[in-house]
Amino acid sequence: WKIGHMRFECNEATKCRICLDKFEENVSHQCKRIAKCAQCNEDHWSLDNKCQIIRQYKQDLKHAVEQAVTTGKLQRFYPQDIKKPFVNTGEDFPVLVHSTQAQIPTPWNNQKKENSELLNELQKINGSMNGLRNDIEVLGKQLIEENSKILSQDKLIHQQQQNIVLVINQFQIIIKSLTEAMPELDNKTKKKI
Repeated sequence: WKIGHMRFECNEATKCRICLDKFEENVSHQCKRIAKCAQCNEDHWSLDNKCQIIRQYKQDLKHAVEQAVTTGKLQRFYPQDIKKPFVNTGEDFPVLVHSTQAQIPTPWNNQKKENSELLNELQKINGSMNGLRNDIEVLGKQLIEENSKILSQDKLIHQQQQNIVLVINQFQIIIKSLTEAMPELDNKTKKKI
């Protein structure tokens, strides 16, 4: 993307056209998405008109072309308008109906059959959709029932856990009072209990 740089003559590594970072082999390039000019290293695209070098190059090129045209090295191309006269042949506009042709059925008669077939298909699809809707409603009700059963079981389990904690606390109080009531046990044995 640098002016005067030719790809087939280049020996440098391939670079990202946006950020100009070199591509590494077997590594996915993560572009920073910040444009960098190959001409002046400013923050714009390499061939953007914001670049002073690009603007100067275009002016120089335009001047060189105008100079080549004035000296006769180049010639301007002017398209020429060549109008061909209209020629009508018999094949251009063939006769639509010959007297020997049989009567062709009108397209709207065929369409009635197609419309009724389409209507039947749509009615089948509608019936299937109604069946699916009913199945979804039944599944939704079953899901609500299962969810309420799970919630009631969860409440029951929670209540039983609280009862077990109360029973354990009661046992601890009873054991503590029993160990304190027995003066003949030494402190080591009391701590073990």
